[in-house]
Amino acid sequence: MLSELFVFALEPLALVTIAERAGVSSGGAHKEVARLEAAGLVTSRRVGRTRLVTANPDSPFYSDLRGLLTKAFGPRVLLTEALAKVPGVRKASIYGSWAASELMPMRRPARDIDVLVLGSPDLQLLYTVIDQVEADVGVPINITVFAPEEWEADESGFAETVKSGPQIELVG
Repeated sequence: MLSELFVFALEPLALVTIAERAGVSSGGAHKEVARLEAAGLVTSRRVGRTRLVTANPDSPFYSDLRGLLTKAFGPRVLLTEALAKVPGVRKASIYGSWAASELMPMRRPARDIDVLVLGSPDLQLLYTVIDQVEADVGVPINITVFAPEEWEADESGFAETVKSGPQIELVG
């Protein structure tokens, strides 16, 4: 439940959605959210009959908890495992807004994940495993594939921005 709220949720989640994603009963989710809210880690509000829950960015624990959960259960872990199944991936990293939000946990999660893959992977297999991770995290994943030599020689604005910006290594 914590990773759903602190890592993946881009907006408040309905209590029933949290229960489904976490694989717990609605009653169990209700009790846990009550404890988290009493500790100041989450906040909730009612909209009609729906209880919407969100991580509390004003909590003194928010930054540390989000950072820890992102490192333990977030896209980095899932993408690393997925990319290990794809022959031909020599290097891979998360870049852009997700990398920045993971390296600076006070930021809200990014709305998508950008992944740079260097090598000559089987593209069908690559997109198949990435689609599974995308379904698991509930956030769009954008893949950019380059041959390593092509990437090293690329001096475009895109390449310079990625090379000079934050990156989270996944493979290599």
